[in-house]
Amino acid sequence: MDLRPGMIQPDIIIDRRVTDQPKGKKTSLLKMFRTKSAATEPSSSAASGLKTNSSLTSPDFTVRLSYHDMSTIKNDAITENVIEFWEEHLEHELIKGNTKYVLVRPVRCYFLINETEITPALKATLPDFQNTIHTLIPLRSKFGHWSLLLISPQDELACHYDPHAKRNRALAERVTNRISNFLEKPLKLLDVPDTPNQPSDRDSGIFVCYFMQHLIEKLQSTHVSQKVDATLMCKAIEVKAARKSIHKIAKAVNPPIAGLGE
Repeated sequence: MDLRPGMIQPDIIIDRRVTDQPKGKKTSLLKMFRTKSAATEPSSSAASGLKTNSSLTSPDFTVRLSYHDMSTIKNDAITENVIEFWEEHLEHELIKGNTKYVLVRPVRCYFLINETEITPALKATLPDFQNTIHTLIPLRSKFGHWSLLLISPQDELACHYDPHAKRNRALAERVTNRISNFLEKPLKLLDVPDTPNQPSDRDSGIFVCYFMQHLIEKLQSTHVSQKVDATLMCKAIEVKAARKSIHKIAKAVNPPIAGLGE
């Protein structure tokens, strides 16, 4: 297996992959995205696996993690800063300037959730949903639970990946309705089956980091002529291995700021 450096390694994280799914089993979301929302032909770098960690020497990271942020990666509920760092890491390693894919930062999502109306100022901070193929939005409830919302305007779909079944359903509905009003078109919200379940409440953010990486890799590896299977089709994530992988990457590319959270 060709493992991609600088990523959470799928062989130690997924217990059951698509090829392990029983024959004949179908879900309502199997191959749900139409051709027009699939990725373009994969680049040579995507086809052969990522090159040696370009982000390890990248000066372009805007998120700086504190010692407290780093400590949460090891064995606690990760902070918004860690989610933001991982989004930047995926932008460096996978998206690489492709404007058809957008990762919304948690702080922007907060305003999207809590503002009573989409003002011009708020609109200016949001992605251009009309011209993006897929928008990934990490959702965080007031109780600290994370889930992931994948918006596909061209398919008029919003896919919700919740590691604790439907805990953030109301939040996902609210965000979907706001974006639907923004687009002036209906979006169908779907809770994605086969989403891995978190073993502990503190693990939801780690799961969302993996969901983002897995979905981007899947979308980018799909040819234009193919439809995209939106399910994750995996039974479990090895949380300890995922935490270790994220911590190693964060420590290498983003040394914690001395004096913060020590």
